[in-house]
Amino acid sequence: MVDGTSTLVIDSGSSSIKAGMANDEAPQTVFPSVIGRVKQSGFMNVANCKETCVGPQAIANRGLFKLQHPIRHGHVENWDDLEQLWSHALYDELQVEPAEYAGVVVADTQISSIRQRERMTQIMFETFNVAALYVEAPGVLSLYASGRTTGCVLECGDGATSITAVHDGYDVPQCHSHSTIGGDLVTSYLRRLLLDRGHAFTTTTESEILREIKETHTAVAMDFVQDVRQIAANATAYQLPDGTSIELGREIYCAPEVLFRPSLAGVTDAGLHSMLYNAISQCDSYLIRRDLFKNIVLSGGSTMLANLPERISKELKAKASFNQHIHVDVPDYRQFGAWVGGAVLGSLSALENVWITKAQYDEVGPSIVYNQVK
Repeated sequence: MVDGTSTLVIDSGSSSIKAGMANDEAPQTVFPSVIGRVKQSGFMNVANCKETCVGPQAIANRGLFKLQHPIRHGHVENWDDLEQLWSHALYDELQVEPAEYAGVVVADTQISSIRQRERMTQIMFETFNVAALYVEAPGVLSLYASGRTTGCVLECGDGATSITAVHDGYDVPQCHSHSTIGGDLVTSYLRRLLLDRGHAFTTTTESEILREIKETHTAVAMDFVQDVRQIAANATAYQLPDGTSIELGREIYCAPEVLFRPSLAGVTDAGLHSMLYNAISQCDSYLIRRDLFKNIVLSGGSTMLANLPERISKELKAKASFNQHIHVDVPDYRQFGAWVGGAVLGSLSALENVWITKAQYDEVGPSIVYNQVK
């Protein structure tokens, strides 16, 4: 019998891992999806680390380690590292034995290939010996979290943005869209802007400092020209770990602007508002388009940037016809939207009908995942 206490939920993003039990309101653990490898063998025992450190331990000792992210732009680039992150989440953070639970719900990117999903399935069953597995796209899970059966979800994470549309519980595939723009593009553009002023951030350690600046000091402009002009006259001091300070002025608004005008960073993808508008416009049915515009849901850590929801709403209203109602839902939990949706799903008895079970996996092998992606 599936219930919230017997189901585990994992959301693996480019920036962080979220994990917990389905009966929790929020993930029990959230930590950076980063692996640190020691730069010099003489430091192998520093901070109780061996050759590698995981998540927060790697970040805390970032001066000694080369930091690597196993997931980039929605694609898994290093399965061994991702397996190590999952192991840390399950055994060290949650302190559970996965085989003792009814199953695991895993959020997997919208653009995941069959090969990637097969590998994920193989690791879950063969390494972690899970009893059952269900894999779903973050956008669909975020819609579950919102309690809707109709909606268009913009899932903006660190490494990618995806748009997923569902109407009356049915997938609307022509409205799906994917882009590599996300929080990482903001970080990269912030690096370029600061370099233009003589501040170089080149190492993996310095990249983490840039992430911190982005998350704590930048904001989306509501009126770009006016906001940049005002902030340039009121610079903010930011103290670096070495004690020196840099001034943050126009960068505060210019860096996040790439989410709406990626061309500033030399990227040809459409901005977030254009992605949404174009995706919904792909639907042939006026009634479905109308309903999707009224039920836009934001999810993902990068949607936590100050003023981002308001800017998206403003830009969409400027694009839409005068009689089109636009509503953008901004859940408080949106940085964990996919995980919360996985928890909702993991608490439903109906999940028993769609699990991939250990017995099915043992009989068919990794290709059993084809049954779940049809």
